[in-house]
Amino acid sequence: MESEHKSAPFWIWFNLVVVWLCWGTTYLAIREGVSGETGLPPLLFAGVRVTLAGLILVIFFLLLKGKIWLDWAQLWPIWLSGAFLFVGGNGLCTIAEMTVESGLASVLIATTPLWLAVFDVMMPGGTKMSLGKWFGIVAGFCGVCLILLGPTLLETATTQTLWQWEEGNLIALGSAFFWAIGSIIQRRWAPKIDAVQIAGWQMLTGGASLTVLGLFFGEIALITPEKLNPTTIGSFFYLLFVGSLLGFVAFVWLLQHTTPAIAGTYGYVNPVVAVWVGWALGGENPSWFLIPGMALILLAVFLVRIPTRSRSLSPTTISQAGEASPATMHK
Repeated sequence: MESEHKSAPFWIWFNLVVVWLCWGTTYLAIREGVSGETGLPPLLFAGVRVTLAGLILVIFFLLLKGKIWLDWAQLWPIWLSGAFLFVGGNGLCTIAEMTVESGLASVLIATTPLWLAVFDVMMPGGTKMSLGKWFGIVAGFCGVCLILLGPTLLETATTQTLWQWEEGNLIALGSAFFWAIGSIIQRRWAPKIDAVQIAGWQMLTGGASLTVLGLFFGEIALITPEKLNPTTIGSFFYLLFVGSLLGFVAFVWLLQHTTPAIAGTYGYVNPVVAVWVGWALGGENPSWFLIPGMALILLAVFLVRIPTRSRSLSPTTISQAGEASPATMHK
């Protein structure tokens, strides 16, 4: 018993590092899979991968528990939240990274808890926020403005225009917006069943919806032999097994063996890892405004996530965090 207690901190740190590295590196993997002329089409790249991850989790739960089927009352909120999380959240994140650097995308998507807090206040019976949380929201969106407007402020002397936001940046913010809506749906209407079962069905239904959307927009015709190269294929399987499965397993272990506050540290560490990995391995050149902007956003997330009462991480947090949450994410 004594040795078990002594080994517990090691395994906590081990699984924390696994989660931080697995989920912090997914942003660069997404960018490598879809950017440039040799990148795969984004909706199918994300949809097929998420569908496979969900299928693996559902089969795992079947082998573990012997039961996977849900009735319609249980399935519809899972499908609806999965659509917002994976079609809106993951799909838009993947589209954004066709043009946006992975580090910048990770920081913008880290605003998900801020959107979530705002929506929660607006919903009937929503949580009342303290002055400190409102300060956090204002600080967070100031950080976003600093990141997006800072570089253009330096160019106004020659361009004579301030609003030169890249479309991809707004799409990345849209990803965070949809993650938050999916999280609200999940929090309010999720069935009281096993978190792994919820995550599996969310990925399966949300990924299938994203795949159907990719087929509808004719992305299958965009997949050529040149795009099935070692970089795109490697990114696909890295995201499937490392991002969606290995990181997920480590995160579930943390939820079972430590506090939600410790397990949730990925929300602060992932953007830092993503920015560093994008710079060190992806050849990205983040602007000088990204670091102070990221600091403001992470401070804001910390202030917003200070609990007003004792609560645990919801299954939604598990589902979204594994894909570039925020969130994945995802997060």
